[in-house]
Amino acid sequence: MRDGPIHLILAPWLAGREPDLDLAFELTGADVYARSLRARGHRVRFLVAGPSPGPAGARERWLATLNALDIACDELVSSDEARHVRVARALFLKLARQEDIYKAAHEGEEAYFLAVRKRLRPILEQLQAHPEFIQPPERRDALLRLPGEEGALDPLVARRRHGTGTGVPSDPGFVVEPWFDLLATYLTGCGYLDDPALMESCWPPHLQVVDEETLIVHAFAWPAMLAALGLSRPHRLLVRGNLRLEGIGPTDGAPPDLSPLALAARYGADATRYALLRNVSYVAGARLSPAQAVPAAREPFAEALQELLDTVLASLQAERAGVVPGAGPLGAAESQLLHAADAMAVAVAESIAAFDFQHALSHIGSTVTRALEYARRAGGAENDVSGPPERRRDLELFTLAEATRRIAWSLAPFLPRTAMAIYHCLGTEPRVLAPGGPPAAGGIPAGTRIRHPAGPLPLARGGGGSDAHE
Repeated sequence: MRDGPIHLILAPWLAGREPDLDLAFELTGADVYARSLRARGHRVRFLVAGPSPGPAGARERWLATLNALDIACDELVSSDEARHVRVARALFLKLARQEDIYKAAHEGEEAYFLAVRKRLRPILEQLQAHPEFIQPPERRDALLRLPGEEGALDPLVARRRHGTGTGVPSDPGFVVEPWFDLLATYLTGCGYLDDPALMESCWPPHLQVVDEETLIVHAFAWPAMLAALGLSRPHRLLVRGNLRLEGIGPTDGAPPDLSPLALAARYGADATRYALLRNVSYVAGARLSPAQAVPAAREPFAEALQELLDTVLASLQAERAGVVPGAGPLGAAESQLLHAADAMAVAVAESIAAFDFQHALSHIGSTVTRALEYARRAGGAENDVSGPPERRRDLELFTLAEATRRIAWSLAPFLPRTAMAIYHCLGTEPRVLAPGGPPAAGGIPAGTRIRHPAGPLPLARGGGGSDAHE
Protein backbone atom coordinates (compact mmCIF):
# COMPACT_ATOMS: atom_id res chain seq x y z
CA MET A 1 0.00 0.00 0.00
CA ARG A 2 1.09 3.56 -0.62
CA ASP A 3 2.61 5.85 2.03
CA GLY A 4 0.27 8.26 3.78
CA PRO A 5 -3.26 7.72 5.00
CA ILE A 6 -5.43 5.03 3.45
CA HIS A 7 -8.60 6.85 2.52
CA LEU A 8 -11.85 4.90 2.55
CA ILE A 9 -15.10 6.46 1.32
CA LEU A 10 -18.67 5.22 1.47
CA ALA A 11 -21.15 6.31 -1.16
CA PRO A 12 -23.79 8.78 0.03
CA TRP A 13 -27.40 7.96 0.72
CA LEU A 14 -30.28 9.80 -0.89
CA ALA A 15 -32.56 12.21 0.92
CA GLY A 16 -35.38 10.68 2.86
CA ARG A 17 -33.94 7.18 3.12
CA GLU A 18 -34.22 5.98 6.69
CA PRO A 19 -31.40 3.89 8.21
CA ASP A 20 -32.16 0.25 7.40
CA LEU A 21 -30.35 -3.09 7.42
CA ASP A 22 -28.75 -2.46 4.04
CA LEU A 23 -27.19 0.72 5.41
CA ALA A 24 -26.08 -1.15 8.54
CA PHE A 25 -24.58 -3.87 6.32
CA GLU A 26 -22.64 -1.33 4.27
CA LEU A 27 -21.39 0.64 7.26
CA THR A 28 -20.36 -2.39 9.29
CA GLY A 29 -18.36 -3.97 6.47
CA ALA A 30 -16.47 -0.76 5.76
CA ASP A 31 -15.85 -0.27 9.47
CA VAL A 32 -14.36 -3.77 9.79
CA TYR A 33 -12.02 -3.01 6.87
CA ALA A 34 -10.90 0.30 8.44
CA ARG A 35 -10.43 -1.18 11.93
CA SER A 36 -8.36 -4.05 10.54
CA LEU A 37 -6.00 -1.65 8.78
CA ARG A 38 -5.65 0.54 11.87
CA ALA A 39 -4.87 -2.47 14.06
CA ARG A 40 -2.05 -3.38 11.67
CA GLY A 41 -0.44 0.05 11.98
CA HIS A 42 -1.83 1.83 8.92
CA ARG A 43 -3.13 5.37 9.04
CA VAL A 44 -6.72 5.31 7.86
CA ARG A 45 -9.19 8.07 7.12
CA PHE A 46 -12.73 6.72 6.91
CA LEU A 47 -15.20 9.13 5.30
CA VAL A 48 -18.94 8.54 5.32
CA ALA A 49 -20.98 10.66 2.94
CA GLY A 50 -24.06 11.13 5.05
CA PRO A 51 -27.69 11.96 4.42
CA SER A 52 -28.77 14.92 2.38
CA PRO A 53 -31.68 16.96 3.75
CA GLY A 54 -34.67 14.77 4.50
CA PRO A 55 -37.50 14.42 6.99
CA ALA A 56 -37.21 16.03 10.40
CA GLY A 57 -34.86 14.04 12.61
CA ALA A 58 -33.34 12.03 9.73
CA ARG A 59 -29.79 13.21 10.41
CA GLU A 60 -30.18 12.48 14.12
CA ARG A 61 -31.35 8.93 13.37
CA TRP A 62 -28.42 8.53 10.97
CA LEU A 63 -25.94 9.61 13.65
CA ALA A 64 -27.66 7.40 16.21
CA THR A 65 -27.24 4.43 13.85
CA LEU A 66 -23.51 5.12 13.49
CA ASN A 67 -23.14 5.23 17.27
CA ALA A 68 -25.33 2.19 17.94
CA LEU A 69 -23.25 0.04 15.56
CA ASP A 70 -19.88 1.39 16.78
CA ILE A 71 -18.97 2.76 13.35
CA ALA A 72 -15.61 4.48 13.87
CA CYS A 73 -15.65 6.90 10.93
CA ASP A 74 -13.38 9.94 10.88
CA GLU A 75 -15.60 12.25 8.88
CA LEU A 76 -19.30 12.56 8.12
CA VAL A 77 -20.33 14.93 5.34
CA SER A 78 -23.83 15.80 4.20
CA SER A 79 -24.87 17.91 1.26
CA ASP A 80 -26.64 20.60 3.28
CA GLU A 81 -23.45 21.74 5.05
CA ALA A 82 -22.20 25.21 4.14
CA ARG A 83 -18.72 23.91 3.31
CA HIS A 84 -20.23 21.43 0.88
CA VAL A 85 -22.49 23.97 -0.81
CA ARG A 86 -19.37 26.03 -1.56
CA VAL A 87 -17.61 23.00 -3.05
CA ALA A 88 -20.58 21.88 -5.16
CA ARG A 89 -21.05 25.35 -6.62
CA ALA A 90 -17.32 25.76 -7.31
CA LEU A 91 -17.22 22.39 -9.08
CA PHE A 92 -20.22 23.25 -11.23
CA LEU A 93 -18.75 26.62 -12.27
CA LYS A 94 -15.34 25.12 -13.09
CA LEU A 95 -16.82 22.33 -15.19
CA ALA A 96 -19.18 24.73 -16.95
CA ARG A 97 -16.33 27.11 -17.82
CA GLN A 98 -14.44 24.18 -19.35
CA GLU A 99 -17.58 23.08 -21.23
CA ASP A 100 -17.54 19.78 -19.36
CA ILE A 101 -21.01 20.84 -18.27
CA TYR A 102 -23.19 22.19 -21.07
CA LYS A 103 -26.78 23.31 -21.58
CA ALA A 104 -29.11 21.54 -24.02
CA ALA A 105 -32.77 20.73 -24.57
CA HIS A 106 -34.31 18.01 -22.45
CA GLU A 107 -37.96 16.96 -22.52
CA GLY A 108 -39.13 20.30 -23.87
CA GLU A 109 -36.98 22.39 -21.51
CA GLU A 110 -33.38 23.36 -21.18
CA ALA A 111 -31.16 21.42 -18.78
CA TYR A 112 -27.48 20.95 -17.94
CA PHE A 113 -25.49 17.79 -18.75
CA LEU A 114 -22.08 16.39 -17.84
CA ALA A 115 -19.97 15.69 -20.92
CA VAL A 116 -19.09 12.02 -20.38
CA ARG A 117 -18.99 10.94 -24.03
CA LYS A 118 -15.91 12.96 -24.91
CA ARG A 119 -13.98 11.20 -22.13
CA LEU A 120 -15.46 7.76 -22.59
CA ARG A 121 -12.60 6.24 -24.58
CA PRO A 122 -9.88 6.83 -21.93
CA ILE A 123 -12.31 5.64 -19.24
CA LEU A 124 -12.89 2.37 -21.11
CA GLU A 125 -9.17 2.02 -21.80
CA GLN A 126 -8.47 2.37 -18.08
CA LEU A 127 -11.08 -0.26 -17.28
CA GLN A 128 -9.37 -2.63 -19.70
CA ALA A 129 -5.85 -1.85 -18.52
CA HIS A 130 -6.58 -1.91 -14.79
CA PRO A 131 -8.82 -4.86 -13.96
CA GLU A 132 -8.19 -4.25 -10.25
CA PHE A 133 -10.04 -0.90 -10.38
CA ILE A 134 -13.49 -2.44 -10.00
CA GLN A 135 -13.94 -5.38 -7.65
CA PRO A 136 -15.23 -8.05 -7.70
CA PRO A 137 -14.09 -8.82 -11.30
CA GLU A 138 -17.54 -9.84 -12.49
CA ARG A 139 -18.81 -6.30 -11.87
CA ARG A 140 -16.13 -4.87 -14.16
CA ASP A 141 -16.83 -7.53 -16.79
CA ALA A 142 -20.51 -6.62 -16.74
CA LEU A 143 -19.68 -2.96 -17.33
CA LEU A 144 -17.53 -3.80 -20.33
CA ARG A 145 -20.41 -5.78 -21.83
CA LEU A 146 -22.82 -2.86 -21.62
CA PRO A 147 -24.19 -1.53 -24.90
CA GLY A 148 -22.04 1.41 -25.94
CA GLU A 149 -24.76 3.99 -25.51
CA GLU A 150 -25.49 3.06 -21.89
CA GLY A 151 -22.15 4.20 -20.53
CA ALA A 152 -21.82 6.97 -23.11
CA LEU A 153 -24.94 8.91 -22.21
CA ASP A 154 -24.23 12.38 -20.87
CA PRO A 155 -26.11 12.41 -17.56
CA LEU A 156 -28.40 15.20 -16.51
CA VAL A 157 -26.65 17.49 -14.01
CA ALA A 158 -29.20 20.24 -13.37
CA ARG A 159 -32.80 20.97 -14.28
CA ARG A 160 -35.42 23.65 -13.72
CA ARG A 161 -35.88 24.32 -10.03
CA HIS A 162 -38.63 22.25 -8.43
CA GLY A 163 -38.34 22.11 -4.65
CA THR A 164 -35.10 22.31 -2.66
CA GLY A 165 -31.53 21.48 -3.57
CA THR A 166 -28.21 23.13 -4.36
CA GLY A 167 -28.86 25.88 -6.87
CA VAL A 168 -26.77 26.46 -9.97
CA PRO A 169 -24.73 29.55 -9.03
CA SER A 170 -24.74 31.09 -12.50
CA ASP A 171 -28.34 30.22 -13.28
CA PRO A 172 -30.60 30.44 -10.20
CA GLY A 173 -33.60 28.97 -11.99
CA PHE A 174 -31.87 25.56 -11.99
CA VAL A 175 -31.00 23.11 -9.23
CA VAL A 176 -28.30 20.43 -9.45
CA GLU A 177 -29.28 16.77 -9.56
CA PRO A 178 -28.81 14.80 -6.31
CA TRP A 179 -26.20 12.43 -7.83
CA PHE A 180 -23.87 15.32 -8.73
CA ASP A 181 -24.37 16.96 -5.36
CA LEU A 182 -23.69 13.72 -3.52
CA LEU A 183 -20.57 12.81 -5.52
CA ALA A 184 -19.21 16.22 -4.63
CA THR A 185 -19.39 15.30 -0.92
CA TYR A 186 -16.40 13.01 -1.51
CA LEU A 187 -14.29 16.05 -2.34
CA THR A 188 -15.79 18.15 0.44
CA GLY A 189 -14.76 15.56 3.00
CA CYS A 190 -11.20 15.57 1.67
CA GLY A 191 -10.72 19.32 2.12
CA TYR A 192 -11.25 20.43 -1.48
CA LEU A 193 -11.10 24.27 -1.43
CA ASP A 194 -10.71 24.47 2.36
CA ASP A 195 -7.72 22.26 3.25
CA PRO A 196 -5.17 21.73 0.46
CA ALA A 197 -2.83 19.76 2.73
CA LEU A 198 -5.60 17.29 3.60
CA MET A 199 -6.59 17.01 -0.04
CA GLU A 200 -3.00 16.30 -1.02
CA SER A 201 -2.59 13.64 1.66
CA CYS A 202 -5.70 11.61 0.99
CA TRP A 203 -6.55 11.97 -2.69
CA PRO A 204 -6.97 9.77 -4.62
CA PRO A 205 -8.73 7.51 -2.12
CA HIS A 206 -7.43 4.00 -1.64
CA LEU A 207 -10.94 2.59 -1.79
CA GLN A 208 -14.52 3.64 -2.42
CA VAL A 209 -17.37 1.33 -1.45
CA VAL A 210 -20.43 1.65 -3.70
CA ASP A 211 -23.49 -0.47 -4.23
CA GLU A 212 -24.55 -2.13 -7.46
CA GLU A 213 -27.29 0.41 -8.09
CA THR A 214 -24.83 3.30 -8.36
CA LEU A 215 -22.02 1.47 -10.16
CA ILE A 216 -22.61 3.01 -13.59
CA VAL A 217 -22.45 6.55 -12.16
CA HIS A 218 -19.23 5.72 -10.29
CA ALA A 219 -17.67 3.89 -13.24
CA PHE A 220 -18.37 6.50 -15.94
CA ALA A 221 -19.67 9.88 -14.72
CA TRP A 222 -17.39 10.03 -11.66
CA PRO A 223 -14.11 9.35 -13.54
CA ALA A 224 -15.18 11.83 -16.25
CA MET A 225 -15.85 14.46 -13.62
CA LEU A 226 -12.52 13.84 -11.88
CA ALA A 227 -10.60 13.92 -15.16
CA ALA A 228 -12.17 17.28 -15.98
CA LEU A 229 -11.04 18.55 -12.58
CA GLY A 230 -7.51 17.26 -13.09
CA LEU A 231 -7.85 14.72 -10.29
CA SER A 232 -6.98 11.03 -10.30
CA ARG A 233 -9.73 8.47 -9.94
CA PRO A 234 -9.87 6.27 -6.81
CA HIS A 235 -7.48 3.33 -6.75
CA ARG A 236 -10.33 0.88 -6.33
CA LEU A 237 -14.12 0.68 -6.38
CA LEU A 238 -15.54 -2.11 -4.25
CA VAL A 239 -19.06 -2.95 -5.39
CA ARG A 240 -20.93 -4.45 -2.47
CA GLY A 241 -24.07 -6.51 -2.68
CA ASN A 242 -27.36 -5.39 -1.20
CA LEU A 243 -29.09 -6.83 1.82
CA ARG A 244 -32.84 -6.97 1.23
CA LEU A 245 -35.70 -8.21 3.37
CA GLU A 246 -38.26 -10.38 1.64
CA GLY A 247 -41.46 -8.50 0.91
CA ILE A 248 -39.86 -5.09 1.51
CA GLY A 249 -38.75 -2.82 -1.34
CA PRO A 250 -35.36 -1.05 -1.35
CA THR A 251 -36.93 2.32 -0.49
CA ASP A 252 -39.60 1.12 1.96
CA GLY A 253 -37.39 1.22 5.05
CA ALA A 254 -37.18 -1.49 7.66
CA PRO A 255 -40.07 -2.43 9.93
CA PRO A 256 -39.62 -0.66 13.27
CA ASP A 257 -38.45 -3.81 15.06
CA LEU A 258 -35.89 -4.60 12.33
CA SER A 259 -34.23 -1.21 12.09
CA PRO A 260 -30.53 -1.16 13.00
CA LEU A 261 -31.33 0.97 16.03
CA ALA A 262 -33.95 -1.49 17.28
CA LEU A 263 -31.72 -4.53 16.75
CA ALA A 264 -28.71 -2.90 18.42
CA ALA A 265 -30.87 -1.84 21.37
CA ARG A 266 -32.27 -5.33 21.82
CA TYR A 267 -29.29 -7.55 20.98
CA GLY A 268 -26.32 -5.20 21.29
CA ALA A 269 -23.96 -3.76 18.71
CA ASP A 270 -21.71 -6.81 18.47
CA ALA A 271 -24.51 -9.34 17.97
CA THR A 272 -26.05 -7.13 15.28
CA ARG A 273 -22.70 -6.66 13.51
CA TYR A 274 -21.99 -10.40 13.68
CA ALA A 275 -25.39 -11.38 12.28
CA LEU A 276 -25.03 -8.97 9.35
CA LEU A 277 -21.58 -10.10 8.28
CA ARG A 278 -21.72 -13.80 9.20
CA ASN A 279 -24.97 -14.48 7.37
CA VAL A 280 -24.52 -12.44 4.17
CA SER A 281 -21.69 -12.16 1.64
CA TYR A 282 -20.58 -8.53 1.44
CA VAL A 283 -19.92 -8.65 -2.29
CA ALA A 284 -22.90 -10.81 -3.30
CA GLY A 285 -25.59 -9.60 -0.90
CA ALA A 286 -28.71 -11.61 -0.14
CA ARG A 287 -32.42 -11.48 0.39
CA LEU A 288 -33.35 -12.56 3.92
CA SER A 289 -36.59 -13.32 5.64
CA PRO A 290 -37.27 -11.07 8.66
CA ALA A 291 -36.48 -14.04 10.95
CA GLN A 292 -33.07 -14.52 9.30
CA ALA A 293 -32.17 -10.88 9.89
CA VAL A 294 -32.47 -11.18 13.67
CA PRO A 295 -29.39 -12.31 15.67
CA ALA A 296 -29.73 -15.92 16.80
CA ALA A 297 -30.85 -16.48 20.38
CA ARG A 298 -28.15 -19.17 20.81
CA GLU A 299 -25.22 -18.43 18.55
CA PRO A 300 -22.74 -21.38 18.58
CA PHE A 301 -19.73 -19.14 18.02
CA ALA A 302 -20.73 -16.86 20.90
CA GLU A 303 -21.19 -19.85 23.20
CA ALA A 304 -17.82 -21.36 22.22
CA LEU A 305 -16.01 -18.05 22.73
CA GLN A 306 -17.67 -17.60 26.11
CA GLU A 307 -16.71 -21.14 27.12
CA LEU A 308 -13.10 -20.54 26.14
CA LEU A 309 -12.82 -17.33 28.15
CA ASP A 310 -14.61 -18.85 31.14
CA THR A 311 -12.25 -21.85 31.06
CA VAL A 312 -9.16 -19.65 30.97
CA LEU A 313 -10.33 -17.36 33.76
CA ALA A 314 -11.59 -20.16 36.01
CA SER A 315 -8.38 -22.18 35.60
CA LEU A 316 -6.11 -19.22 36.30
CA GLN A 317 -8.16 -18.19 39.33
CA ALA A 318 -8.37 -21.67 40.82
CA GLU A 319 -4.81 -22.82 40.08
CA ARG A 320 -2.68 -19.65 40.03
CA ALA A 321 -4.62 -17.17 42.18
CA GLY A 322 -5.66 -15.21 39.10
CA VAL A 323 -2.12 -14.57 37.82
CA VAL A 324 -0.90 -15.49 34.34
CA PRO A 325 2.28 -17.60 34.66
CA GLY A 326 5.37 -16.98 32.59
CA ALA A 327 6.13 -18.63 29.29
CA GLY A 328 9.02 -20.95 28.59
CA PRO A 329 10.06 -23.55 26.04
CA LEU A 330 6.78 -24.78 24.59
CA GLY A 331 5.79 -28.32 23.86
CA ALA A 332 4.51 -29.45 20.50
CA ALA A 333 0.84 -28.95 21.36
CA GLU A 334 1.46 -25.45 22.73
CA SER A 335 3.49 -24.43 19.69
CA GLN A 336 0.87 -25.80 17.34
CA LEU A 337 -1.95 -23.85 19.00
CA LEU A 338 -0.09 -20.55 19.02
CA HIS A 339 1.11 -21.06 15.45
CA ALA A 340 -2.48 -21.78 14.47
CA ALA A 341 -3.53 -18.51 16.12
CA ASP A 342 -0.88 -16.63 14.13
CA ALA A 343 -1.95 -18.33 10.90
CA MET A 344 -5.53 -17.35 11.73
CA ALA A 345 -4.50 -13.70 12.07
CA VAL A 346 -2.87 -13.73 8.63
CA ALA A 347 -5.85 -15.47 7.03
CA VAL A 348 -8.33 -13.11 8.72
CA ALA A 349 -6.41 -10.03 7.54
CA GLU A 350 -6.30 -11.38 3.98
CA SER A 351 -9.99 -12.21 4.02
CA ILE A 352 -10.90 -8.76 5.35
CA ALA A 353 -8.80 -7.14 2.63
CA ALA A 354 -10.89 -9.09 0.11
CA PHE A 355 -14.13 -8.18 1.97
CA ASP A 356 -14.72 -11.89 2.53
CA PHE A 357 -15.97 -11.47 6.07
CA GLN A 358 -17.66 -14.85 6.26
CA HIS A 359 -14.36 -16.60 5.55
CA ALA A 360 -12.58 -14.44 8.14
CA LEU A 361 -15.13 -15.27 10.83
CA SER A 362 -14.91 -18.97 9.96
CA HIS A 363 -11.13 -18.85 10.55
CA ILE A 364 -11.69 -17.29 13.98
CA GLY A 365 -14.36 -19.86 14.84
CA SER A 366 -12.07 -22.73 13.89
CA THR A 367 -9.30 -21.37 16.11
CA VAL A 368 -11.69 -21.00 19.06
CA THR A 369 -12.69 -24.64 18.58
CA ARG A 370 -9.05 -25.68 18.45
CA ALA A 371 -8.26 -23.75 21.64
CA LEU A 372 -11.18 -25.42 23.41
CA GLU A 373 -9.97 -28.84 22.32
CA TYR A 374 -6.51 -28.00 23.68
CA ALA A 375 -8.06 -26.86 26.98
CA ARG A 376 -9.94 -30.14 27.35
CA ARG A 377 -6.76 -32.16 26.76
CA ALA A 378 -4.50 -29.98 28.90
CA GLY A 379 -3.11 -31.58 32.02
CA GLY A 380 -3.09 -35.05 30.51
CA ALA A 381 -0.21 -37.44 30.30
CA GLU A 382 0.33 -36.62 26.63
CA ASN A 383 1.87 -33.25 27.54
CA ASP A 384 5.45 -33.44 26.21
CA VAL A 385 6.87 -30.47 28.13
CA SER A 386 9.75 -31.55 30.33
CA GLY A 387 9.99 -30.60 33.99
CA PRO A 388 7.75 -30.87 37.03
CA PRO A 389 3.97 -31.10 36.54
CA GLU A 390 3.46 -27.60 37.96
CA ARG A 391 5.77 -26.15 35.32
CA ARG A 392 3.98 -28.05 32.58
CA ARG A 393 0.69 -26.67 33.85
CA ASP A 394 2.11 -23.13 33.83
CA LEU A 395 2.84 -23.45 30.12
CA GLU A 396 -0.62 -24.83 29.43
CA LEU A 397 -2.29 -21.95 31.25
CA PHE A 398 -0.07 -19.37 29.58
CA THR A 399 -0.76 -20.91 26.16
CA LEU A 400 -4.52 -20.81 26.72
CA ALA A 401 -4.44 -17.18 27.86
CA GLU A 402 -2.17 -16.12 25.01
CA ALA A 403 -4.20 -17.95 22.36
CA THR A 404 -7.33 -16.24 23.68
CA ARG A 405 -5.60 -12.86 23.46
CA ARG A 406 -4.62 -13.50 19.84
CA ILE A 407 -8.18 -14.55 19.03
CA ALA A 408 -9.41 -11.27 20.53
CA TRP A 409 -6.95 -9.33 18.34
CA SER A 410 -8.34 -10.88 15.14
CA LEU A 411 -11.91 -10.55 16.39
CA ALA A 412 -11.64 -6.86 17.29
CA PRO A 413 -12.48 -5.39 13.84
CA PHE A 414 -15.74 -7.35 13.81
CA LEU A 415 -16.76 -7.25 17.48
CA PRO A 416 -14.94 -4.37 19.17
CA ARG A 417 -16.85 -4.56 22.44
CA THR A 418 -16.42 -8.30 22.79
CA ALA A 419 -12.70 -8.06 22.03
CA MET A 420 -12.26 -5.26 24.58
CA ALA A 421 -14.11 -7.33 27.19
CA ILE A 422 -11.68 -10.23 26.58
CA TYR A 423 -8.67 -7.92 26.85
CA HIS A 424 -10.07 -6.50 30.08
CA CYS A 425 -10.54 -9.94 31.61
CA LEU A 426 -7.03 -10.99 30.60
CA GLY A 427 -5.57 -7.86 32.21
CA THR A 428 -4.10 -6.61 28.95
CA GLU A 429 -4.72 -4.00 26.25
CA PRO A 430 -5.02 -4.17 22.46
CA ARG A 431 -1.81 -3.43 20.62
CA VAL A 432 -1.40 -1.61 17.33
CA LEU A 433 1.21 -3.37 15.23
CA ALA A 434 3.86 -1.94 13.02
CA PRO A 435 2.67 -2.45 9.43
CA GLY A 436 3.25 -6.10 8.61
CA GLY A 437 4.02 -7.02 12.21
CA PRO A 438 2.77 -10.31 13.70
CA PRO A 439 -0.03 -10.29 16.31
CA ALA A 440 2.19 -12.48 18.51
CA ALA A 441 4.30 -9.40 19.26
CA GLY A 442 3.96 -8.39 22.91
CA GLY A 443 2.28 -11.42 24.43
CA ILE A 444 0.76 -11.42 27.91
CA PRO A 445 3.55 -10.62 30.40
CA ALA A 446 4.21 -13.03 33.26
CA GLY A 447 2.50 -11.88 36.43
CA THR A 448 -0.45 -10.23 34.69
CA ARG A 449 -3.48 -10.40 36.95
CA ILE A 450 -6.79 -11.33 35.39
CA ARG A 451 -9.96 -9.36 36.09
CA HIS A 452 -13.41 -10.64 36.87
CA PRO A 453 -15.89 -10.14 34.01
CA ALA A 454 -18.85 -7.83 34.50
CA GLY A 455 -21.07 -10.46 32.92
CA PRO A 456 -21.26 -12.52 29.73
CA LEU A 457 -19.34 -11.31 26.71
CA PRO A 458 -21.26 -8.66 24.70
CA LEU A 459 -21.74 -11.09 21.79
CA ALA A 460 -23.25 -13.67 24.14
CA ARG A 461 -25.68 -11.39 25.93
CA GLY A 462 -28.50 -11.87 23.45
CA GLY A 463 -31.57 -9.84 24.29
CA GLY A 464 -29.99 -8.16 27.28
CA GLY A 465 -30.01 -4.70 25.74
CA SER A 466 -26.96 -2.47 25.94
CA ASP A 467 -23.70 -4.37 25.72
CA ALA A 468 -21.28 -1.72 26.92
CA HIS A 469 -18.56 -3.27 29.05
CA GLU A 470 -18.56 -2.13 32.63
